Amino acid sequence: MIDELAPFRSHLLPGGRHEQLAERIFEWLMTHCTCPLGATRHAMDAYVASSYELHCAPADADMAENLVGAQYVAVTLLADDAYDGLPDLTRFVTYLRTGQVTTEHELVSCYRAIITETTARGLDPAGFERAVRETIDARLRERELDLTTVGWEEHWSVRRHTIAVAPYVWCHRVARDLRVPAAADAALRSAGVLERVSECVARGNDIASYLREAEPPPGTDAPASLNSVLHYARDLGSLEAGVRAAVTAYRDSVTALRTAVAGALPAAAHRDPAVRDYLAIQRAVLAGNLPAIRHLSSHRYPGAQQLLDELSDVAID
Repeated sequence: MIDELAPFRSHLLPGGRHEQLAERIFEWLMTHCTCPLGATRHAMDAYVASSYELHCAPADADMAENLVGAQYVAVTLLADDAYDGLPDLTRFVTYLRTGQVTTEHELVSCYRAIITETTARGLDPAGFERAVRETIDARLRERELDLTTVGWEEHWSVRRHTIAVAPYVWCHRVARDLRVPAAADAALRSAGVLERVSECVARGNDIASYLREAEPPPGTDAPASLNSVLHYARDLGSLEAGVRAAVTAYRDSVTALRTAVAGALPAAAHRDPAVRDYLAIQRAVLAGNLPAIRHLSSHRYPGAQQLLDELSDVAID
């Protein structure tokens, strides 16, 4: 029997949890697989998804929470056209808008499975579903942009969503059945805390992936997706200047995020367990993103290690 995960086993985190999670995600993906690449692709998906989850989930997450988080990351990989050109999002968009699917498709099937399993546990996935719709809508808007002329305001109005941090945070929020008090929830939204976390993660990912994304697809003269490094390079006239500007902007964004969190809530609100847990989820995502990218650099982010070493590991507070 072929061990499709064999190429990745030496890269798994010690202790056995990473191996167990990767194996379960691989089996889950293969259960829903309809693509021509099959096990070869989904072994990579399982490795990447489990790696992100174990770096970016809160430290006290149990295996059930890790599983749903990694399942969502795997769905994100399936929906990422830049990953290998598969699949077309048409059927997923149709399902999100109508609830109907005419032909079984792995992206739709995996997403439906997350919703079904979450609901079966007595949890409410409405916030997660809303965030997924916003992410996919942003991906569609991105395809309509002229990436050779797009301005910064429009860039970030889309990129904050295409990075898919909000659905991931919601995934963990739903898994924990967090009932954040309405006033605190509104204050955090007003301060744009989740949007700022998304921006920081996007900036880090852009720095790690700009080499891979700099080459335009065949027959085009622009990148396939928004990348802030390439946008800075366009504005400043060179890729080297773009990289330096992106590194500075990343650090500035982290500072702005810390300021926003500090001023968003009164001290009393931080004593609420649900608020603490919700902020802990976002802290974990931000703190784990760069270590996750470093861990995956040899497989997913070639050439990124040197630049990543210039970015200090960060925390919200």
